[in-house]
Amino acid sequence: MSSSNDAKKNDLDNEHGDLTHSDADLAQAFKELQRGEKTAQMLESNLSTLEKKIEDLLASFEAQETAAKAESKDGAGGKGEGGRGMRAGGIETGSGSDVVRLWIWLWLWGKLGLRNLRR
Repeated sequence: MSSSNDAKKNDLDNEHGDLTHSDADLAQAFKELQRGEKTAQMLESNLSTLEKKIEDLLASFEAQETAAKAESKDGAGGKGEGGRGMRAGGIETGSGSDVVRLWIWLWLWGKLGLRNLRR
């Protein structure tokens, strides 16, 4: 009978020991989750700020492009200069803002892609 009681006591000790260990693991997981949420909020804030800056840059480039087109229609730049920088080997490459937008997104993709690979 004594061995039966000892076995039950050992089972209870193991259960409590596992439970305590499990509580510690759970507490650690919650700490890591909170840290991850803070990091995600910070990244989201930074991304929103960066997105605003990109939109401002694009608006600026579009305004410059509109002004350049208006100037070329008035004849200030001459006939051949209206599409300057927009053609490559006689092929239309798109508006200046499209080229800038593509460049910015490729740059961001490269930066974010490299950061994700490092982790």
